[in-house]
Amino acid sequence: MEQGVVPDTLDKISKNGDVIFEVGEEATPRRRILVSSAILSNASTAFAALLGPHFREGQLLASASTNGPVTIPLPEDEPQAMSDLLRLLHLINVPELAWADDFPRIFAFALAADKWCCVDALHLQSQGILLNSLNVLERLPGLSDEPFDEGKAVIELANAAYLLNQHPSFCLLVMRLLLRQTGSYLQLSKKVDGDVLPLKFYFVLEERRTLARHKISSGLTDLATWCLNCHEWITSKIVPEFQKHLLQDVKDMWQPVWQEPWFSLETGLQHDLQGMS
Repeated sequence: MEQGVVPDTLDKISKNGDVIFEVGEEATPRRRILVSSAILSNASTAFAALLGPHFREGQLLASASTNGPVTIPLPEDEPQAMSDLLRLLHLINVPELAWADDFPRIFAFALAADKWCCVDALHLQSQGILLNSLNVLERLPGLSDEPFDEGKAVIELANAAYLLNQHPSFCLLVMRLLLRQTGSYLQLSKKVDGDVLPLKFYFVLEERRTLARHKISSGLTDLATWCLNCHEWITSKIVPEFQKHLLQDVKDMWQPVWQEPWFSLETGLQHDLQGMS
């Protein structure tokens, strides 16, 4: 750690800051960020401890002369994520996070916020980012001709929601995984660097998806006994076709693909209602 004059190349998040964070390892491009120790200490117990009297960094800050801010290296942190975190803590807008279409960046921000105990201080900002990301998920596949890995995007956002204590967004993302994920949940977990969700989470997802398949299969059988007009057709064609899709190890086994293209839940209900009238 050293003291010195603030160079013009600094990312001056706080123009009157008294601390320079050097973020990143020496072998990688590092980012020098000028911040206010007062703002960070008020927002985070982790920053308050680092910059307080019980750590060397805080002792240097307390004894700093007029030569300039104290420089503190943070080699284990990711530069872009720390820049996003520090900007939001200083009430500076980060448009790239607000657009909510860079899912790995949102996850990296969540990791930094959790590490530095800033989740409560940034609760509303995090809520806005994640809710906007759900809207982006709906329209993003149609905006580009490039393949879109929705499963990876959703599990990254689910990790972020978990870290940021955003329960409503987490529930919506988990529901999306249950209804739209076609492949293995365990394989999906390997796509996220630094996945923080426990392994049990993926087993529970698989268990609930299997239970949903069973309920739908049982429901079709019950429908065949309830609707006498189409009992034979459902029993001979729809139920075996559905069960075949459940047993086959194919990518699109969920949601099931019907051989009869015109058959849907809506048309089935309309048929049954007509038979009851």
